[in-house]
This record gives sequence, C-alpha cells and structure tokens, in this order.
Amino acid sequence: PRSRMASASIRASASLAQRVAVVTVAVTATHVFKHNVAEFTLCEGPSMMPTFHAQGDIVVVNHTVARGNADDVHVGDVVVAKSPTTPGGNVCKRIMAKEGSEVRIFSETGNTIRRRKGETPKTFVVPRGHVWLQGDNVNNSSDSR
Repeated sequence: PRSRMASASIRASASLAQRVAVVTVAVTATHVFKHNVAEFTLCEGPSMMPTFHAQGDIVVVNHTVARGNADDVHVGDVVVAKSPTTPGGNVCKRIMAKEGSEVRIFSETGNTIRRRKGETPKTFVVPRGHVWLQGDNVNNSSDSR
C-alpha cells in the first residue's frame, strides 16, 4: 500500500512538473513572439478616420521590420509609435515624409494638403533618423505638425 501511495505521489509530482514546464514554455514563447514578431493592438480615436473607426480597430503590428532600418518603412505606411504626450501610450499614424523631405504646413488650416488662397506655407525639413507622422483625419489629429 505504501509503495502505491509513493508511486501515485511521484506520478502527481511528475504531472505537476510537466504542467509547469508547458505553461513556462507557452508564456516564454508568447513573450518572444509579441516582442520580436508581431502583436495585436487597438488603434482608437478620430485621428485615423476613415481608415480606422474612432471606436477602435484591432491591428497587427509587425515587429520584424523597422528595427532601426529606415529602408523598411515607406511613405504611406501606417505605423504604431510611442505617444509623445501620453507616457506608455501609443499612436497610430501614417508616414507622410521621410528624413530629408520637405513638408509644407499651411498655418490657417494646419493642413499639409489644403490651403486657402494667398496662404503662405511654413516649410519644415524632416531631420535625419526621423519620419513625419500624420493622422488621416488631418482636422482632428495630433501629430508631427
């Protein structure tokens, strides 16, 4: 009887150890995948309307590109970047210009696309190592402007 109890106890210990090992591997694999391959994130707010809904859309963030290589991102790409105003927050924006490009902002409209008659634009040059980010809903977006 004692050997049966010891045997059952060993099996239970082995089973628990196997479960812990499986959970540890799953958590580690999820962490590595999320930080090095891809993750899901919520893009919400009005700045990217009509591309994304203001209530939020779930997007896949590809972490295999843009690891310090400017050739991996292109004008027109939508990116998730760290928020300059909300610590720990992210923003979803479109790349409108890359380093060395000139961007013209029309002061009255705050717009890079439309201008009013006779309006003189302010010209900015995107610094080296940077991109110009802008929401698709230019009238309701906090971005590189």
